[in-house]
Amino acid sequence: MGAAFTIAPEARADERLDLEKGRQLYKDGKHAECEGYFANALDGSNPTIADPELVAQARMIRGTCDLYLGRQGDAIVQFERTVRIDPKFEPNPIDYPTGVLDEFHKTKRRVLAEPVTSPEIVLKKQLDQSRAELLKLQAKYDALKGTYQDEQVVVRHSRLVGAIPFGVGQFQNGDEGLGVFFLTTESLALATATVSFIIHQTIPSTPADVNKAQSSEITSRLVNWFGVGTFLLLGVVGVAQAEMAFVPQSIETRKRPLPKEVSWTPLVAGDGKTFTLGIGGVF
Repeated sequence: MGAAFTIAPEARADERLDLEKGRQLYKDGKHAECEGYFANALDGSNPTIADPELVAQARMIRGTCDLYLGRQGDAIVQFERTVRIDPKFEPNPIDYPTGVLDEFHKTKRRVLAEPVTSPEIVLKKQLDQSRAELLKLQAKYDALKGTYQDEQVVVRHSRLVGAIPFGVGQFQNGDEGLGVFFLTTESLALATATVSFIIHQTIPSTPADVNKAQSSEITSRLVNWFGVGTFLLLGVVGVAQAEMAFVPQSIETRKRPLPKEVSWTPLVAGDGKTFTLGIGGVF
């Protein structure tokens, strides 16, 4: 975005008069007084010369006075600003000595040889650098996420839990194969004992067929004894095995809850002349 400024003819005339006052001081050889005059007219709290064409001429005179006063560094600064205001500016060779003209042209060649660094180019470069930093931060976050998402927890075991049948002790010890074996066989044995007991209880006390009832009673009782005996035997063996192979503790890997995904965003602020870049993160 740019803005165009129009200087009224009256204002331009006043500025030209101010320029000529300073130029006369220079011609009279009052270099220190001339330098101070233009310092106030150009860079004071209330500048009186603002037209770019006149400013370029005034800075050329001010820089020449700086050279006469032995302040070469200040002179080069004024020459640089002259060229930046008007890259095509050429001082009148009649008004300035050869040494001043040589110094000005050397400064002009150097300034014009510099790469163009408009605010847009500078901002783009800074944004590219910020994006590169964001990628580094994101990669670092992803690496930390992979490292710390898995949490190792020490699980303490109990011998009381190991004394529970149905393979509970084996599962606690981490022996899933034996745990499944005892869970399956003990469950089948208990189921056999339970079903045979129910069958035995359903035999009528005065059956129509006494022989068939006696046969069913004997069979269900034997099956019940077998189921109960097998269950007790497997239970004792399972508990004993779990206690003998007791593992005091184990290490488990669990997923640790992490914050929400991080979102990085470049932040840009500026007033048209200067820019400030930053990085914002959303957690």
